[in-house]
Amino acid sequence: MATAGISFIREHTEAIEPPRALWVPFELGRPLGAPNEPDFQIDVLRTLLRTLDEKHGPVLVDYPHEAPASSGAEEPWACLIPPPPLKPAGSEAEALSQRLNQEISLLRPWYDESVSSRGRTAVRTSGLTIADMVSVLAPYAAGE
Repeated sequence: MATAGISFIREHTEAIEPPRALWVPFELGRPLGAPNEPDFQIDVLRTLLRTLDEKHGPVLVDYPHEAPASSGAEEPWACLIPPPPLKPAGSEAEALSQRLNQEISLLRPWYDESVSSRGRTAVRTSGLTIADMVSVLAPYAAGE
């Protein structure tokens, strides 16, 4: 099966030589350009998918457009409020679980706002709740 990916750092992609890649001139962490710009994002995806038409690789295509300005472009991406200290944990899995749950609770208002404004979420496509995911992932990440 052919593979295709989006590249932020052209030099790395040239060295790795994936079968097909689209280099984009966007800010790291925004592979489709500005948020809430579906027409622009669809164009990025269509350009990427057109690399699959090439019979032989590696293929590296430069996306020809800059991302449109975003109304929230100047806002920081991180929450500037430090989290409260955690209680001592009995195991590495418990410590990971505490940190994950803390981060989830800090991000929950933004998650709820996103669900409210978009009317959808990809969470629960697995059939698990967020709490269920933490209870599965933390012990696994701790090697238990």
